[in-house]
Amino acid sequence: MKKEMTLGYAHIDNPDEREIVEMVADAVRMPQQWLRKYYSAIIGRNISNRLAWLITRSQLALIAVILLAPQSTVLGLAAAGWFALSIVKCKKEL
Repeated sequence: MKKEMTLGYAHIDNPDEREIVEMVADAVRMPQQWLRKYYSAIIGRNISNRLAWLITRSQLALIAVILLAPQSTVLGLAAAGWFALSIVKCKKEL
């Protein structure tokens, strides 16, 4: 018995559907763009989306250190390592 499978992709021909997809994509990108503009204003120069993401990750790592350090030494050290690596990556990107 021969088994065949056809793999396809979604192709949007309708302009209304294309506009809806673009609106959803813009809505998803909006917080990222807002953060990038905010960080650019704070730093004083335009930054890339990658650097904005690295700064956000550093902030999350710092929050993890603050929340996890009192609970567990091992988790606190792991979070501190994550924070240190995040800061190093940010510094390299700047």
